[in-house]
Amino acid sequence: MRQEPQGAPSPVDAGWSALERGDWQAAKRSLSRATDGSDDPRAFEGLAWALWWCNDDAVFDARERAYLLYRNRGEPAAAARMAIWLGSDHHDFRAEHAVANGWYQRARRLLADEPTCAEHGWLAFQEGAYALELDEATGTARARAADVATIARELDHGDLGFLALALDGLALVTEGAVDDGMRRLDEVGVAATTGEFHDRVANSWSLCYLIYACERVHDFDRASQWCARMRDLATRNVFELGMGVCRAHYGGVLVVHGRWEHAEIELVAAGEALARSRPLAVAESAVRLAELRRRQGRVDEAATVFEETIPHPLAVVGLARIELDRGNPARAVEMLDDLMATIPRTSVTQRTDALELLARGRGAIGDAAGATTAADELRSIASIVRTGPVRAMAAAASAAAFEAADDLGMARRNMEEAVELFERSGLQYESDCARIELARILSRLDRSADADRHASRAERRLLALGALYAAQRAADIVRAGAATGNSPLAVLSPRECEVITLLAEGLTDREIAERLHISGHTAHRHVSNILTKLDVSGRAAAAAMAATHGLGPGPIRPRAAKPISS
Repeated sequence: MRQEPQGAPSPVDAGWSALERGDWQAAKRSLSRATDGSDDPRAFEGLAWALWWCNDDAVFDARERAYLLYRNRGEPAAAARMAIWLGSDHHDFRAEHAVANGWYQRARRLLADEPTCAEHGWLAFQEGAYALELDEATGTARARAADVATIARELDHGDLGFLALALDGLALVTEGAVDDGMRRLDEVGVAATTGEFHDRVANSWSLCYLIYACERVHDFDRASQWCARMRDLATRNVFELGMGVCRAHYGGVLVVHGRWEHAEIELVAAGEALARSRPLAVAESAVRLAELRRRQGRVDEAATVFEETIPHPLAVVGLARIELDRGNPARAVEMLDDLMATIPRTSVTQRTDALELLARGRGAIGDAAGATTAADELRSIASIVRTGPVRAMAAAASAAAFEAADDLGMARRNMEEAVELFERSGLQYESDCARIELARILSRLDRSADADRHASRAERRLLALGALYAAQRAADIVRAGAATGNSPLAVLSPRECEVITLLAEGLTDREIAERLHISGHTAHRHVSNILTKLDVSGRAAAAAMAATHGLGPGPIRPRAAKPISS
């Protein structure tokens, strides 16, 4: 073996020093050299960390070698430490949850006769973290967080104490105790951004939990404040935004905040990093990038990605939104019902998006009672969570329920509330989409001037944002209002105006379906609804009424643009 110059640090010490300063490649070089022909477990443990930060799958071999060497040396706590992180790696890199559980059980047995040490705390933390992540088991997570806090106090271990706060905070937020949970997470955020952590992994993990929580309760103002501080830390290599899953959540926050160019950079980079090392977690980036594509108007592309990433909850929600916009509410409701069956009622902040869409979908298929049930549950959650966006979603869901019950006055008032709350929360896209729904309701109330004002404003702002599909929906309302005025056709929805226009051209249900990219069943249902609303005897009479009131052929919503490289 090559001799090191006298006075120079050993490759092991040099490698660990590089790890301390965050120079993963230098650490990898030094520690790879140190493990060549060596049986020093510390060298393999350090190499495993360098590989972990580099998202290198070789981390498994290095950790397993360190585990065996520590076992052979009779160091059970150190061997348990390797077992704990092997459990985490099998979760994150390969989604091998049974293998991960085996490593956790091995660590538990190794620690059974050991005095209280940091490894006891890390084991409890990881068991709680994955119970929350995989099973939404908030009770288990909080119990493990309490165990970690007890160990932290006994050992006077600051990092474990902060991890306990972070885990308990995220579990509380998931249950809907948002104020208590966020108080814990904000405190952890301060500690993480002012240098109180000693362990870089604990620091990064805690900050990621803070962003997860903000995303779950749609508290994007809070997320924006913390993301700015995290970005500053990342430039100093203290917090690793390059950790793929955390970066994907960060990108999701940017999408909702309307910072689409920045969001694309983060989400594409996160996807590339995950594809290299954690391919089973690529969906975390893919679903958020697909949501960005949906908002940009690249709907077919977004739908394809959502379909490929089901059963991820965000994929189901995204695809349900597309189905609703395409006029397929029954399909959307079916998907959302299946999703809701998998989310425990205790995980209230995980149910919000699906509940809003369920209210819309059930209202669209004429299930007023089902729409009201979904809206009432979301109102109940909003009364606990109290963030502006969740309250806005609850108002929009209530509007859908009232509209389904033919109470257009209450539908209007609730949708006005939704527009105001989204606007106040700084969520322009959501505000303008709600404004489109408000314009549609106003049209049904024969308030064409107000409808045109709201729809026109939404169209202008959405076009400026680059949200082409939603802008076209707003344009449809403007066009329909211009064509119908105060005519009997004002009772028709924008989609029904499109259908009757094609019906007036003499198209069959099948041809209408092909032109609008909807199913034949949906086209037939739209025609039946038109005949009922207009109180006419058949297609010919409806076509004649359309012609009489000037509703002729017009533009159809564009199909999504071809994908661009991402």
